Amino acid sequence: MNAPKRISHTPTPGSGQFLSQPGAVKLPLGTYAAECEAGLRSVAKALGREADLPRLTEVAACMMDGWGALPVPDVPPRASRIGDDHSPFEYSLGFDPDGVDLRLLLEAQGTPPSAPANLEAALALNNRLVARYSADIARFDVISDLFLEQSTAEPFALWHAISLSPDGELDFKLYLNPQTRGRALAFPLVQAALLRLGFSTRAVECVERAMPRAGIDELGYFSLDMSSEARARVKLYVSHPRITAYEVDSLFEVCPQHRKGDVIEFCRAMTGRSGSFASKPLMSCLSFVAGSDEPSAATLHLPIAHYVSNDDEVRDRFSAFLRKHGLDHAGYEAALLALSRRPLGQGPGVQSYASFRRQGSGLRLTGYFSPELFR
Repeated sequence: MNAPKRISHTPTPGSGQFLSQPGAVKLPLGTYAAECEAGLRSVAKALGREADLPRLTEVAACMMDGWGALPVPDVPPRASRIGDDHSPFEYSLGFDPDGVDLRLLLEAQGTPPSAPANLEAALALNNRLVARYSADIARFDVISDLFLEQSTAEPFALWHAISLSPDGELDFKLYLNPQTRGRALAFPLVQAALLRLGFSTRAVECVERAMPRAGIDELGYFSLDMSSEARARVKLYVSHPRITAYEVDSLFEVCPQHRKGDVIEFCRAMTGRSGSFASKPLMSCLSFVAGSDEPSAATLHLPIAHYVSNDDEVRDRFSAFLRKHGLDHAGYEAALLALSRRPLGQGPGVQSYASFRRQGSGLRLTGYFSPELFR
């Protein structure tokens, strides 16, 4: 309902495709690029989307330019917050009534990886996405000084994501760190960013209402769709340590799309519990679009790997919820099996998160998957 303009793109022959190694998906392939393509190939095949693979791999190659050819070491050279095992990229699948979005999130890596080197690589990636895919960074330019001036001490400064829709069109998104100047200044920083982007204090108040426990709830990410369209989103992510599903369900009342009890049902379906979630915090996300100071959507991100015994249980729970709501549970199960390097019963970790939101066309559920480069 609130998606930005999508960017159609036809890959140029010979424009930096990854090395393909069909049949070796479950084995270490040596480089970041080869590992990433193996996962994309597995997912595309599992969902019957092989025709989308050239486009996916071309964009992924662009995103990994400068470091994709590096061999994956035995231990992460720098801890990335993207994956529980510090892998610098992850796959995700977004399920809604229109089909399945294929997605990739990554942290551009410097050589060698460090806070300033990774930021330099991420800014170079911004420029490549603008030049090659007409991604828009106008809103980023308006607020970038707030987030990047003092970012070198933080775990990350700038991440990027792509999403390929069922009709083959691309979206681009970037993520910034609200705690770049320290946790105490995160909220004032986000407030300043929202006001610069044209939102009123009412939008700021909505964010404040979504983090009512002073000193406990904290801002985690600030995201922008890389689009100039009116429906392009600004997204605020809040981490909620030791919260219950009932409390999050109440927080989501700030969003007109929310239905009372949604969060409780989802948490129980995913974990068999409704709180308190103490192992790893639940995270909420509020989406805003220009011209409205009310959230257009509220999303719950549940770190399911921290609340189940193994990925077999994850599969059973997530698949059952997809099936209940008429979404592609068979495609999900095939993709999860294709991405796993090991039996699903050998502990959790292949699927790290499960997310949920209600939108105009129905429910949207997303599964997040680790390549487990450093398991």
